[in-house]
Amino acid sequence: MIGSFHLTINELIQFAEERSISAVGESSVCTFNGVAPINEAGPNDIAFCRFDGESGERWLRETKASAIFITPSLIPVALSVRSAVYLPCEAPRLDFSLLLKRHWQEPQWNTGSGGNPDIHPLAKLAHDVKVGPFTTIGPDVEIGQGTRIGAGCHIEYAQIGEHCQIGSNSVIGSPGFGYEDDTSGTVIEFPHVGTVILGNRVRVGASCCIDRSALGATKIGNDTKLDNNVHVGHNARIGQRCKLTASVTVSGSVSIDDDCWLAPNSVIRDWRSVGKDTLIGIGAVITKDVEDHSTMFGNPARPIPRPKNRYR
Repeated sequence: MIGSFHLTINELIQFAEERSISAVGESSVCTFNGVAPINEAGPNDIAFCRFDGESGERWLRETKASAIFITPSLIPVALSVRSAVYLPCEAPRLDFSLLLKRHWQEPQWNTGSGGNPDIHPLAKLAHDVKVGPFTTIGPDVEIGQGTRIGAGCHIEYAQIGEHCQIGSNSVIGSPGFGYEDDTSGTVIEFPHVGTVILGNRVRVGASCCIDRSALGATKIGNDTKLDNNVHVGHNARIGQRCKLTASVTVSGSVSIDDDCWLAPNSVIRDWRSVGKDTLIGIGAVITKDVEDHSTMFGNPARPIPRPKNRYR
C-alpha cells in the first residue's frame, strides 16, 4: 500500500452515523492504520465484504480485519464468528469507498526528472535497467536488474522484477475501473490505493494495460508472458509461466493458476478462478470457475477434450 491511512474507532463510528449505519460488535483495536482486501486484512485494517450468503460467510470466517463493512444479512453469522466492529449497509463497497476517499492520503507526485525519459528521482532502478524515450516512471516504482522498458510507457505504483521486458506504450499501475452509484444517482469512484507486482522474467507486450489494485496488489508471476494489447484488471492474480496472447482481457479480481494458455481475444469475467494447466481457446468467454487441466472453448465457454496437438 502506497500512501497513508489513520482512523480512530471514534472517527469510524462517527462516519457510520453520518451514513445512517448502526455499528454492531466490538473490537479491541482503537486505531486503524490500513485498508486491505478482506482475505488479506490484518487486525489493524478495515475491509469490506460485498458478498452475502455462503460466499460472505466464508470471507468473514477467514479474515482478520477488526472493522468490516458487510451486508445486513450477514449480521448473525458475523457476530458468531469473531469479535470485530461490523458496519451493516446495503452497499458495503460504496460506503467503504466513501470512507477511503475521506481518510486516505495519496502521496503527491511532484515534478519528475524533467528529462526524456522522465524518471522520478525517488524511483528505484537497478544500475543496468534500460528505459526507452518518452517513458514516464513515477516515484513509487522499483525495477530489478536486467529489465528493459520500451518507448512511451507510463509506470507508477509498481514493483517490477529482474530481466523483464515491457513493450512500448504500455501502462502499468494506473487506477482500475471501479465505480458505485449512491442513492442520489451520483457516480462514486472507488479510490485505488494498491500496487502492481511483476515477478522475474515477465514479458509485457506493446500497448498493454495492467491496472493498479483497488486494495492489495495486482500480481503477475515469474516467467509469465503477455502478448500485445492485453488488459489485466485490478486485483487480478496471474501465476507463473502463463501465456496470454493478443487482446486477452483479464477482469478484476480474477485468479489464474500456473501454466495456463489464453488464446487471442479470450475474456475472463471478474472474480473467476482458472485452474492450473488450463487452455482457453480463441474468443472464449469464461463466466464460471475453471478446474485444473481444463480446455475451454466458446461463448459462454464450455469444456471440451484437449487436442493432442493444439497447432492443428
